[in-house]
Amino acid sequence: MKRFLPFLVSSLLLVPFAAAGAGVTGGAEPAASRVSFTLDVTGVDGDISAASVVVFPNDTEEPRVIPTTGNRFRTAKLLIFDRNGKLVEAGGDLYANEDGTYGSPQLSVTIPAHGFMIGFGNSADSRLMTCYYTAFEGAMLYNATMSILYDVDGSYDPSKGQISISYEQPTPASEEAVRFLFVGNSSTYFNGTPIKFKGLCLAAGLDVDVTYCTFGSAYLHQFADASHANGKALRDKLESGRYDYVVFQDAAGASAADTEAALKVLVPMVRERGAKPLLYMRYSTSLSGQSKYYNIYTAMGEEFDAVVAPSAVAYYLCMRDDPEVNLFADDGSHHSAAGSYLIACTWLKAFFGVSPVGNAYTANLDADLAARLQEIALESCETEFAPAGSKPAVFTDGDGKEYVNAAHKRPYTVKGDAYGNESWTDADADGNPIGKWTDGVSATDGTDTAVGCWKGGRVEVTIDLGGVFPLKRVTTDLFGNSGWGIPDPKDATVQFFVSTDGETFTLFGEAESEDGGSGGEWTRLLFAYTAEETADAAYVKAVYKIAGTFCWVSEIEAFAAQAAEEPPKEEPSQEESSQEEPAGDPSSAPEDGSTSAEENPSEPSGGTGKLLPVLLAVLAGAGAVAVAALCFRKKKS
Repeated sequence: MKRFLPFLVSSLLLVPFAAAGAGVTGGAEPAASRVSFTLDVTGVDGDISAASVVVFPNDTEEPRVIPTTGNRFRTAKLLIFDRNGKLVEAGGDLYANEDGTYGSPQLSVTIPAHGFMIGFGNSADSRLMTCYYTAFEGAMLYNATMSILYDVDGSYDPSKGQISISYEQPTPASEEAVRFLFVGNSSTYFNGTPIKFKGLCLAAGLDVDVTYCTFGSAYLHQFADASHANGKALRDKLESGRYDYVVFQDAAGASAADTEAALKVLVPMVRERGAKPLLYMRYSTSLSGQSKYYNIYTAMGEEFDAVVAPSAVAYYLCMRDDPEVNLFADDGSHHSAAGSYLIACTWLKAFFGVSPVGNAYTANLDADLAARLQEIALESCETEFAPAGSKPAVFTDGDGKEYVNAAHKRPYTVKGDAYGNESWTDADADGNPIGKWTDGVSATDGTDTAVGCWKGGRVEVTIDLGGVFPLKRVTTDLFGNSGWGIPDPKDATVQFFVSTDGETFTLFGEAESEDGGSGGEWTRLLFAYTAEETADAAYVKAVYKIAGTFCWVSEIEAFAAQAAEEPPKEEPSQEESSQEEPAGDPSSAPEDGSTSAEENPSEPSGGTGKLLPVLLAVLAGAGAVAVAALCFRKKKS
């Protein structure tokens, strides 16, 4: 896997950044003028009508949590200030529905100790709305709140019943700013992750500007399509602005083939416009899902020569080692404020090679929590990661003999109908299997997109093992959920057949079922058959007979006495070897003719492939922070 070797630039910059979590202005140049105004409030702790301005004070030493029950903030914008009168969070239009009927719910808002919140309607004084959108700095957010970086001062005088607001007017980003365009969906924009990334960069002395091209539930193939609204929006962004880097993130339901096809269009398009592609390895709600995205995004990073931020690895490590940390929002699927900060920390390390550990910007999180998340993010970028599914599973019989899954990542054909839902289908656009059923990733929850579905009361799957092997055991899982219309696997039967020529099949065994870790509304059964004596097999067929339409499966495993050997890798010819650029040689310029890292110390690098970038030493001094700058090291072909 290709590696990028960053080079340290020894330059110390004084960072004009205040205490942890403090705001900073968006541009590097002096602000044009300051906006200040005072308004009468129409109520305290009351309802928020279209024209009202309501204050929610917190006069205690503890955070004040206000439930959003009853959709009391459904049509309101919210500005939350801390005890020092600094704006720390903003958002609005909050749905309280716990079932997600009208969107992702946010069930409460929190006012810091001795802070206050301003809630106002859409017809309130227009200066409040202008302040609101200025503070958002172009961030996209629906039906939620997020931490704010922009420096806004506010105060509430209960004796006069007035609020006062003051902030600098925004200025354009400096010419020296490194410009990032984020392309994706709510897994990027939720909780303002790009803004948190900007805050981390500013605290590290890096001048960064971020722009959004994100839409709810968007797929990269929509951005690749010039006729799609998302594709038009992306092309408008690229034509109207200059970007140094474009960060791509695909939808949860996108297969590796879907993402690859989209990037084949998007990567050349951004490179033609002078930008470099970066990949954000989106997270999952399960450990198996993190492994899935690791496999997809590292493969894409290799193919498209793009740096990958291993955010899914960071989630994996945190969920495994620090399960008490809540990485998910109230809807249970999007990232929480802590999850957003963890993701942003991986971006800092992966894109710039700068360690997040010790960074002063904490996005208003508890200092100890922020420090731990910084450490996890650094570990995710520097640790060799072996996800679930990366190696064939092993079965050990009662005598201690090991059998390896010969079906691991092997191709298969299906007799059944394709399922149309993008999240859980196992069929590509041409109706061919994506490969979910042999990718080595077994789901424990039916909502996990590691599950693939084929339709039909009888579904047959034939796996080509790539050689003849002595087969001992075959297993598969099967899910059911009456609420989803997926039949109960207790009413299903599964049979396994074997063949040495792919034409004549004999019965290997009738599978027996056992509980596979059912939970909630989902039933999961594991179907398995273990033979007394091994049977030679070059092909394994699984036949599912279900009492319904949807055959909901995540994995099939065929354990043999020896696994198929991978074909030997070709060694490079002497001529190819002689043309390879020596690792660590900083003399050659980038292929696109841009300046080197020595000339442009803000250029991202590292964090791709095996996720083992060279650790940069962070130089510290009194009031100073070391700035690392990196350049991509590429092989000459």
